[in-house]
Amino acid sequence: MSSVPLSPDLVSSARVPAGPTRAAAAAGTAPAVSVWRRRPQWLRLLLAWPLPLAVLALWAVAAHYEWVAPQVLPAPAVVARTFGELFASGELWANLVVSFWRVFWGFLAGAAAGLALGVAMGLSPTVKDYVYPIFKAFSQIPVLGWLPLLMLLVGIDEALKIILIAKAAAVPIAINTFKGIQGVPVQYTELARVFRFTRWQMLQKVVFPAALAPIWNGIRYGLTHAWLALVVVELLASSEGLGFMIVYGRQRLRKYTGKDGVERSSLDIDAEEFGPSLTWATARVVKAGRGQGQGAAGGWSGPTDRSPGGGGEADPWSTPATAGAGAGGSRDEPGF
Repeated sequence: MSSVPLSPDLVSSARVPAGPTRAAAAAGTAPAVSVWRRRPQWLRLLLAWPLPLAVLALWAVAAHYEWVAPQVLPAPAVVARTFGELFASGELWANLVVSFWRVFWGFLAGAAAGLALGVAMGLSPTVKDYVYPIFKAFSQIPVLGWLPLLMLLVGIDEALKIILIAKAAAVPIAINTFKGIQGVPVQYTELARVFRFTRWQMLQKVVFPAALAPIWNGIRYGLTHAWLALVVVELLASSEGLGFMIVYGRQRLRKYTGKDGVERSSLDIDAEEFGPSLTWATARVVKAGRGQGQGAAGGWSGPTDRSPGGGGEADPWSTPATAGAGAGGSRDEPGF
């Protein structure tokens, strides 16, 4: 077979990608390297530590001085100790395994569906015209929007969780795969046609290698969305898993040790702090109700005393000590 002459511009454009690198190669100069990239690797890693350490120090100071309630913002040492207890007891590991398998099967199904749909829309204009508008419309609905409908269709078992995780993972994978195939440079496909590549050779040696970076980005985003969907699903409809542990911990609000060294449960109301305030507020409400009843002419006369010694109704505000007092007897304030 006789060789086909190739255009120098076509070959050079296919070998050197467009952008600053190609312009620098044409000018005979190397692309400029930023000052940040010229720094040593150890220095760049060292400069990334101050901000996380500052946040950790602020967290420790806020917890120590109780700027926020301990049940809302526990100290880092308490968090580390609780993590160690959960890990040693096996509770954390058991729930982590359950969540991992849910993510694994959901992400596997979503990745397969997303890759197939993205490749079909990227290679076939007919599939793109029919499917892409509907796919874009459905992809705008968040995971929580599908939850009520799927609960009616498949219940709240494992199928619900896997379907929602697969949906969350399939959307970014399909979109990035479609965009990656659509973004393959025309020069690459023209050069492949010049070499008379078959359709399979075109996909294997040109399309898929050129679209590999966007496809990989879609897989990373899909995995991130799968974990987010897992937590959302387990927060609402699950009895095990990491999301369930979050809900259980929030409802239970684990015990903490106060400044006095006494271990309390954050669900218990401290009577020393809230008792006097509640007593004062309740007494004020009772006095206001009595005053309104006594001052209103012809209206509600307020609670009256109809005890055995008097002719009125039983006083709902009276205590057992004053409930038996007659109409003419003195009546003390409610003993809260």
